[in-house]
Amino acid sequence: MIISRQDQTLHLKDGTQTVKCSDRLEIGDFEAPGPGEYDVAGVSAIVLPGLSSLAAVISDGGTSILYLDRPVTIDKESDDLANIDVLITRVNTAEELKSAQKVVKDLEPSGWAIFGSLSYADLAKELNLTAEPQDKWTVTTSSLPDEGMETVVLA
Repeated sequence: MIISRQDQTLHLKDGTQTVKCSDRLEIGDFEAPGPGEYDVAGVSAIVLPGLSSLAAVISDGGTSILYLDRPVTIDKESDDLANIDVLITRVNTAEELKSAQKVVKDLEPSGWAIFGSLSYADLAKELNLTAEPQDKWTVTTSSLPDEGMETVVLA
């Protein structure tokens, strides 16, 4: 899956299908009307209910991705959040970064992608990052680390 961003919208591309995440979830021409489970053109998505912003688990059959439009308190014991490979959070403030770090600690994903309006300098300082921001990140289950976590800032 290729992960990139365009302004404040996250793009997930796998094969011919593009998933767009912002404050709503779009799979190709389909827009999820609200919480629920959706299967569209080989992409499975679960829009989690009861949260103040979009939280969606997206799977292409191999990689399970949790997208959070804003870091929120989640139920880490939820079956929907079992075995998350990659967490993607939109982070616009230092407070949201702290909330995102709590989600990372709770879920322990193998990969974490961050995007939003918080500056790279602020992210790098808080997270001790040395790698430069990337325009896109190609993720497969086999490319993720077996131990630890890969952190990517999307430019």
